[in-house]
Amino acid sequence: GAILSTERMNRILGLRFDSATGEWLVRVQPGVILRDLHAKIERKEFRELLTYAGESDKEDLKRFLEDPQRYSYPPDPTEDSSTVGGNIATNAAGARTYKYGSTRRFVRRIRVALANGDILDIRRGQVFADEGRTFQIQLSDGTCVTVQLPSYSMPSVKNVAGYYVEEGMDLIDLFIGSEGTIGVVTEAELALAPRLRNLLTALIFFPSERDAIQFVHRVRGDHPKGRAYAELPDSIEYFDRNSLNLLRLRRKESATTLEIPEFPSGAVAAILLEQSYFGEEFEKFIEALDLGLRENGSSLENTMSATEDSDRKRLTNIRHVVPETINQTIATRKRKISEIHKVGTDTAVPDQYLDAMLDFYVKRLVEERFDYVIFGHISENNLHVNVLPNTLEELRRAERLAEEFARYAVERGGTVSGEHGVGKLKRNLLKVMYGEKGVDEMFQLKKTLDPQLILSPGNIFPTD
Repeated sequence: GAILSTERMNRILGLRFDSATGEWLVRVQPGVILRDLHAKIERKEFRELLTYAGESDKEDLKRFLEDPQRYSYPPDPTEDSSTVGGNIATNAAGARTYKYGSTRRFVRRIRVALANGDILDIRRGQVFADEGRTFQIQLSDGTCVTVQLPSYSMPSVKNVAGYYVEEGMDLIDLFIGSEGTIGVVTEAELALAPRLRNLLTALIFFPSERDAIQFVHRVRGDHPKGRAYAELPDSIEYFDRNSLNLLRLRRKESATTLEIPEFPSGAVAAILLEQSYFGEEFEKFIEALDLGLRENGSSLENTMSATEDSDRKRLTNIRHVVPETINQTIATRKRKISEIHKVGTDTAVPDQYLDAMLDFYVKRLVEERFDYVIFGHISENNLHVNVLPNTLEELRRAERLAEEFARYAVERGGTVSGEHGVGKLKRNLLKVMYGEKGVDEMFQLKKTLDPQLILSPGNIFPTD
């Protein structure tokens, strides 16, 4: 086989102001690491670009560097060691997708290498699908390729399963989230957003998982009393009792306990809430938060909060530590049985099915007597169930249960993958969502742009 790597295509190429949209756009290669991009934008570390920028770009750069306004690139996938190219290929989402949207929302232009070596330079807002759901793509040899989009409809929830499709869609969106199967992103232009507000991070503990869920309904605004606070939260993350127990054990066994705060002994579930605010709104927000907590079995006394970046990172770090600890646990079991691996879900459902979905998950997991952990982006009903099997027999049962959960979500208008795509491990679940016909239509689309099937073999479609 062969591996195509963009690891060393890791330069930030330029920064300009788009007067038509009023946005600052940063131009990057696909190998740029997300955390590096975030840091450079936050600190405005772009002076090196002045040495080779054109005259118009130099003027824009000077304006940006002198502007007192702070900016950010909002997408924040859990792994900030990921690359921009990987984020685009998977339409990566994260905790703050709830408020700001996924990667797709901030991609304004991409250069894509097709399997035949042609390069497409695609700008958002220029090429759209016609009424027959087709695109006409002109190749360098003069031929015109007709790309037929699948006929299925996508669910209205957060979803990255399969090729993106909608009526009159933009060509750029076909490649975003296609998991490297129809083209390779070689360059991208991304929109920045102003950072206008302060950010409060609160880790809130509850005496029951039910109390935690009811609080989520309150802050989202789907409670009869409406939203607890007028402003939409940036993110809402959920951790069940097994997540907290896993973190307690990790803290006890860790050489340093600084990465994990000490939780109250009576805490059964936790919500990690991030909320933007203007300075003068802080007291008003805290009062509303306190009211919402007391209505749902918690209080400010059962809350750890932070406004400084260094303190906030200690709280948000548990997003990383939970899956990291799960992987460490399964790695230990793998040393005894090499075929063992965790079985994870990435389903999402419409708001009205959140409670029923979680109840169903827990009921079936308990019935099967699995070791499991449930955590994730509850703001968008996108929870991750991780089953940690001890035997191969448990592994097979866990795989069957994961498909059962996927069917449950799809039957209620949900998705089999809210943020991670299907890759190789979940590609069989696409048939649950779109049926044989939908998967075949996706495959015909791939063959149109990649006739020899050389790009990302095994992703989305089986290699045979």
